[in-house]
Amino acid sequence: MSLSFLQLSDDEEDLSSVTPLLVAFYILCYTPFAVSELILLGRMDLSPAPDWLRTLSSVMSYLDCSLNPLIYCSHQDFREVGLALLWTNRKLPSEPVLTGLTKLDL
Repeated sequence: MSLSFLQLSDDEEDLSSVTPLLVAFYILCYTPFAVSELILLGRMDLSPAPDWLRTLSSVMSYLDCSLNPLIYCSHQDFREVGLALLWTNRKLPSEPVLTGLTKLDL
């Protein structure tokens, strides 16, 4: 029996270095939001969470969105593909290509 199925390909190894960072920063940044919602659920009078906690949860959620591109750019393969997508010299067609429609002359 071969153990080759246990070996990861290069692509899987590369993704495995980025994914834990994404998950860790997601958990870190969205914890204040989850705490503020749990506070809201636990109060009988339905008064909102403290203002500072709601502000912190908003700032941290925006921080997570701004950290994701930085995390991806820290990885060489993602950076190369992103730059290739931004700076390609493709000319856009002058007319849209409609492959599912045909023109009928009446």
